[in-house]
Amino acid sequence: MKIYHSSLLYIVGSLGVFHRGHAFAPMLSRVSSRCTSTLEAPLSTSSRSLSSLCMFKEYGPTFKMPIEESEEEIEQRYQRQLNGFRSMLDEVIHVDKRENLPRICTRNIELLVSMRASDTAAICNEIMESAIASKDQALVDNTEAAIQYIVYFVETFIAETKSIDDANKALLGEIIKVIIGRTTLTEKIEIDDLPSESERERNLNEFVATHKDEFTPGFLRHLEGECKRIQNAPKHTPESMKLLEIIRLIQTRIIEELGQDLGEGAQVLGQLIGYECKEERLAVLEAGLTVRGPEFASDLNAMTLEALDGFSKVIGGADPGLVSIIQEINDSIQVYIESHKTDEKSYQ
Repeated sequence: MKIYHSSLLYIVGSLGVFHRGHAFAPMLSRVSSRCTSTLEAPLSTSSRSLSSLCMFKEYGPTFKMPIEESEEEIEQRYQRQLNGFRSMLDEVIHVDKRENLPRICTRNIELLVSMRASDTAAICNEIMESAIASKDQALVDNTEAAIQYIVYFVETFIAETKSIDDANKALLGEIIKVIIGRTTLTEKIEIDDLPSESERERNLNEFVATHKDEFTPGFLRHLEGECKRIQNAPKHTPESMKLLEIIRLIQTRIIEELGQDLGEGAQVLGQLIGYECKEERLAVLEAGLTVRGPEFASDLNAMTLEALDGFSKVIGGADPGLVSIIQEINDSIQVYIESHKTDEKSYQ
């Protein structure tokens, strides 16, 4: 059962790190597609463990675990996660169609990222021990296969996340090189050698205008993460503060550009919902409303109100996260409309 110790310690630990900087939605569809095309998890664990340990050095958890947690709270958390994981395994084992396996894992991704690596290993071992104790070989085989599939799904998720993260880093590097007029970022650059502010803005505008399709919600989250990383650094230098200024400029300019490209109706809502960060979502909305004007705001307001009304009629309740996002968008639209009212025309 080595897989439930070495691989899972890495996988869930890494997943927790990725979770704090990425949203799941942009990549889960691709992960599901890959896991649907290969529905059997690899059975060999030795090479998987070795590759995991190599990646762990760079992408493993670096955060400190909370220490203010009583033994009772630890046990309660463990039991909640154990029950949740058992339920997910049961779904995987009794799935009616194998192509539905990725969907089950996707629905439970929040559970997987909330689990500490050591707890996950313990939970898997406890479940396997229970299956073995039953002396039901079919149950043992099905349980192990289900656990292996979940491990495979999460590994695929991590690989996809790393790929997206690498692409975001590369894109930011390209933008910075264009702004400062350099072909590489490895050489030392003095602040006095940077182009003038107007030249930097002109270089950025030209790049943004020709690469707007690459500016995904995930890339904006990456920019925000880089800004926070610099701001939270224990030591600030003139160079790091200049870099922060440049990244903020990039972030603002991209938001402005995306706001100009907002489409109509449901397309707009779909685009806005794709932003994980509330501040980014509302900034893009504000830029779009500024470009499109009060009449567009009125149409969008009517659509969001209709959506909220529809949510209230869903039997069993709609997704609270989605409801909250639409409500935030509607509140922002209402503020815009109020600030642009005229005596001749009301856009309520």
